[in-house]
Amino acid sequence: MAGKVHTDSEALYAVRGAITKFASNFQGAQTNFTSCFEQMNYQVEEYIKMLTFNIESNEEEKRALQRQLEECEEQKFAAQRAQSQHQDGRTDTFFCDRCETRMMLKVYGDSISCKSSSGCSGTMHRVFNNAEYQRINIEIQRIEEKKAQLQERITLLEEQICKQETTKDETVKNYLDLQTHQQSIIKLLAFGSGEDPETVNAFIDKALVSLGDYQAVRFDASEGVEKKTK
Repeated sequence: MAGKVHTDSEALYAVRGAITKFASNFQGAQTNFTSCFEQMNYQVEEYIKMLTFNIESNEEEKRALQRQLEECEEQKFAAQRAQSQHQDGRTDTFFCDRCETRMMLKVYGDSISCKSSSGCSGTMHRVFNNAEYQRINIEIQRIEEKKAQLQERITLLEEQICKQETTKDETVKNYLDLQTHQQSIIKLLAFGSGEDPETVNAFIDKALVSLGDYQAVRFDASEGVEKKTK
């Protein structure tokens, strides 16, 4: 069995070609990885933007609902005040159906004989009657139901905002970690830890020039001797 030990320019050319091919493959890998990383980063950034938009939208809706809730509280307070002012034992406006006298009287019912000084025999009717009282009661109940619905929606929004903020924080942290890993991978893919193939090939080219007509050596394993060839 015979083999050839390359000690001349042929070996260096082979090494040079291998280095160039090796570097080209790695550069291609770098390009592919960079492209993938850019696409990945874009998707993550868009996801973070979406979360931010959703959080802001929910916060805006929450503020609007809270304003409605405050309005309901004011409406309820006004209704309760109006109702309390017309309960039995309090004063209320009465209007005579004959002499049209209007005066404030203690409430002991919805109607009473005319109390005008002219001695009118008409009947004074309470301006605010039981039907009005019940109407306000219904209005207060309606306000309470609306308040409960608003509060339920606000609570749901608060839960959503909390979850979205947690997801966003975790996504941002993972994104920063991902970028660190990406940079590490790109560094690992850098040829020769930063040594570009042109520098290595230039060194080999100088060696090729210095070799001149340096001869190769054949080694014949069967004879156990060296045979020089030109």
